[in-house]
Amino acid sequence: MNRPGSWNRLGLAAMLWAACASCTSQSAQRQPAKQTAAAAPARKKKTKEKRPKTVTPPRPLKTEGRRPKTTPPQEKPPAAKTAADHALYDGATGAPAAMPAFVESSRNADLIGFGELHYHAVGSRVQLELLRALAKQRRPVALAMEFFERDTQEFLDRYLAGEITEAQFLGWSRQKKQYATSHRPLIEFCKEHGIPVIAANTPRRLVREYRKRGEAYPEFLEGLSDDERLLVPAESSGLNEDERGRFKRFMGGHGTGRDLTPFMKSMALWDDTMADSVARFRARNPRHRVLLIVGMFHVMNRMGTVRKYIARRPNDRVRTLIMVSDDDEALPFQDGDKGLGDIVLKVAPGAKPQH
Repeated sequence: MNRPGSWNRLGLAAMLWAACASCTSQSAQRQPAKQTAAAAPARKKKTKEKRPKTVTPPRPLKTEGRRPKTTPPQEKPPAAKTAADHALYDGATGAPAAMPAFVESSRNADLIGFGELHYHAVGSRVQLELLRALAKQRRPVALAMEFFERDTQEFLDRYLAGEITEAQFLGWSRQKKQYATSHRPLIEFCKEHGIPVIAANTPRRLVREYRKRGEAYPEFLEGLSDDERLLVPAESSGLNEDERGRFKRFMGGHGTGRDLTPFMKSMALWDDTMADSVARFRARNPRHRVLLIVGMFHVMNRMGTVRKYIARRPNDRVRTLIMVSDDDEALPFQDGDKGLGDIVLKVAPGAKPQH
């Protein structure tokens, strides 16, 4: 049965890289032996047949275990096992839903929050389907990404403009190898169609520093440089009571005997930064809608990032789609799915999905 708090824990899917080198051997053709006539006409000298020369095959190039600095892997998200690899439900009633209807209902939305299970193949495919459908509508759309941090916005913009290579972009934006089969299709679609992309999240080094200092947020801001203050929101209000309870349930045994307050502060800073990033974009670009791709924990039940966004822009309209994994092959709508989002996307567990 699917319940909040019963989902898989945080982790990263691992991908194996293998390279093989083949070598070919070449052989020299046999040369005919030369025969010489003897000086004396009475008898001919015997000549020995020469053996063919052995050609040493070329040695394979050494890769030294490093990734090539050329164009990174261009894999596409794995194809679904069957046509029934996911199911869509109305989050309020549990009635079956369809993507075209959700897209139509999002025509006037200002923020569409897609709460994903990170690196899930079905989720990656549905995200691209949703972005394509929104881009066909008359109102322009922008994409906001949890997995891009604010200090990488310059490199993201330069890549979308064709000023740097993909290899440079991936290195400077600190993307992991899972990017190739998860979020790459979204970025490439935006590049092809001129759709702006928002690097929405706080740099991890600043989140880590905030957690370790144990200071209140105003004191933490005072200790930052002017440039660093641009990478975080002016305010961070912390989690509310419901969010704290949900966070403790989500941590499960990992929180036993530990003070989770520093980790809750980190979670709140992530939520505030992403909400602030989208709100600031909307203030500059009021005609644009924003599709935010973020872990489901940040937007489920309209909490976290959604709550903090509405606090900044109370008149904006918000729609949410939340991914939930279920061991039941039928992917039914469960009691625990109710209210998670406007639309609930049920999927089979992927390869170590993350929230």
